[in-house]
This record gives sequence, C-alpha cells and structure tokens, in this order.
Amino acid sequence: MATVDDTAVTLSTSDILLWLTGSRQLPAVGFSSPIKVHFYNDPLPHVSTCGLYVELPVGKLQHARSSVKVLTGWILDSPGFGHV
Repeated sequence: MATVDDTAVTLSTSDILLWLTGSRQLPAVGFSSPIKVHFYNDPLPHVSTCGLYVELPVGKLQHARSSVKVLTGWILDSPGFGHV
C-alpha cells in the first residue's frame, strides 16, 4: 500500500504488470526476454510494452518514501495499453 496525496492506495501485481507490459497477466509461455530497467536523467518514465523495458528518472527516485509515491502516481495515472 502507498499513500498518494494523503490517500491510501493499493496496487496489485496485475496493475504493475499492465503498466510494464500492457497485459494484466503473465503470458502462458512467459516473456521472450526479461524485463529490463534503465535509469536516466529525464523528468518522466518511459515504458516500452513491446520492448519489455522501463526507463526510470534518477532525479525523481532519490528517496525511498517519495519514490513509492512517485512510482504509484505514474502507474495510476497511466491509462494502460489500448486505453488512451
């Protein structure tokens, strides 16, 4: 559970999986490659559902407590693959 704007929010693994891959469940045969995580200096994250990678901004994730809030916000604010 995380707190976003003083509101308790619970993310499920399917919420995170949807944000990273565009699907709420693991493929029956698994992914073609592991999900890669890169860190860089940009204000917003980039997620490639086809390339199976996420690029996270280093500057926004310096402190553990604020990082949970920031990551949760990004996941909740993302409409999901095909829901734009």
